This record gives sequence, structure tokens and C-alpha cells, in this order.
Amino acid sequence: MTTTSIAFRRGWGRLLGTGALLACVSACSGVRVLEPPPATARHFDFKRDTFAYANGLSWEYIIDPATGAIRTKQNEPAPEFSHRCFAVSRMARQFYQYAEFDPAGARLDDGAYRRLIDRVVEMEPDDFRKTGRVRIPGYADLRSFSAAKETLLKDATGGYAYSLFTFSNWRMVFPFSRNHQEDTARRLVAEVKLSRQPIVHLIHFDPFPVTEIDHVVLIYAAHETAQQIEFDVYDPNYYERPGTLVFDRARRTFVFPATKYYNDGPLDVYEIFGSELY
Repeated sequence: MTTTSIAFRRGWGRLLGTGALLACVSACSGVRVLEPPPATARHFDFKRDTFAYANGLSWEYIIDPATGAIRTKQNEPAPEFSHRCFAVSRMARQFYQYAEFDPAGARLDDGAYRRLIDRVVEMEPDDFRKTGRVRIPGYADLRSFSAAKETLLKDATGGYAYSLFTFSNWRMVFPFSRNHQEDTARRLVAEVKLSRQPIVHLIHFDPFPVTEIDHVVLIYAAHETAQQIEFDVYDPNYYERPGTLVFDRARRTFVFPATKYYNDGPLDVYEIFGSELY
């Protein structure tokens, strides 16, 4: 299969999933809007609050240094854990918001830990107000817990369908104005100041419907200057280090610096998992 056809199928796959989801939702009588996650006093710490493994890449991205053009080829063998950037980002926030690690507590068997993981993943603000945080004994933080219980956490993440049929995918098919992107940047800064970690979808078509980037990251800090806003992000494709997302105030455009799968360019950004509609 050619690299072009791989990228084409990748773009259409998400769009077809979005279309199917919209068709299902249009038949519903109503949609419940979720509350935002509660504010948390402790600041998100990359070394404590992220997973000790990466979301693998199904494709190798080869960037031409002269032109910036990207071509892809499938990785062989295919990674056993990939296409999970939506779920991994959300799980990281769920653990930050709703889990409490107790390193002095007695360690449990895998069955008990899996039940605790499921409680964290499924918890909503109403549940939190009733029961408080889910206690995870025997480990100091998510990083050490995920290093020891990688298989359990990966199994709880779910499959590619979770990303393909996420409700917010409807937004990616419509144009993004510069006003929208400027408003998005302001809102993301405000959420970070409340110690909420917005999760954002990064999208760029080149050309439509081929996705040059179709990815999700979690934002946990913002640094403002007169020229730009630099956001610190947890990118599920990189467990070793934080990433960066930049908003250029003059151009009113988000820019994603070069990674192993994207070549330092502009893209559009919108928040997901804030409600069922946005």
C-alpha cells in the first residue's frame, strides 16, 4: 500500500466514524451536557501524573528537511498499543482529578487494582462529590503505578473505536475561524489557571480529507508573553518528556513544534471531553 493511500484511509476513517456518530445522535431526543471536571489544588506534575509508556505509532513519519513534506510508511511489526491518544489523555486527567495514591498502603492483587482503575475511569463530578477520590494503595503516583501495572491500564484503555466514535469528532469537519482559535486560546489559559487540564484535538487537513495531523494532547500549564502563549502538554506519544503547543497572537493561529510525526506547522485546535457537545 502506498503512503498516500494510507494517509487517505486514515483521514476518511475518522470522517466516516464521525458521520456514523452524527447519524446516531441525530436520532436521539436529547443530549446531556456534562459538567467540567472539578478544580484541583495540586498542580499537574508531568513526572507524577503521566503514564510510563507511550501510545505507539502505526506509521513511521519521514519528513523531508528541504520541503517539510511528510510521507509515511507502516511500521512493521505494528505496535501492540496505538490509536489510543484520546483515551490515554482522558485517563491521565481522570487519575489526576479522581485518584489518590497511597504509597504506604498494602498492595493488592491485579483483580482489585483493575476494579479501582475502572472506578477512576468511569467517575464523574457527581460521583466525586459523593464518594471522594479513589484510593490506590501501594504506589506513589500514576507514573510508578503504570510502570508496574502497564498491562492492566492498557487493557482498561479500550480500543481504537473509542477514538473513532468520540462525539466531539463532529467539530473537525467544519472550518475554524481565527476568532474561534483566539477564543479557544483564552479559554484554555483560563482553565489551566483553575488547575483543570483541558484536552484538545489537534487537526490539520492537507488537503481535505487527508489528515496531516489528527491527534489529542492534554494541556497542563500556560506561559504568556505579548507575542504568544506557550502551553505545556502531555502528548501520549511521548512518555519521556513534556510537549509544547504554541498560540501565535499576531496570526491568531496555533503552531505545533516538530515531533516525530509532525513538522513544526500550523493547525487547528478545539477542546474535547469538556461536554458531550464540544
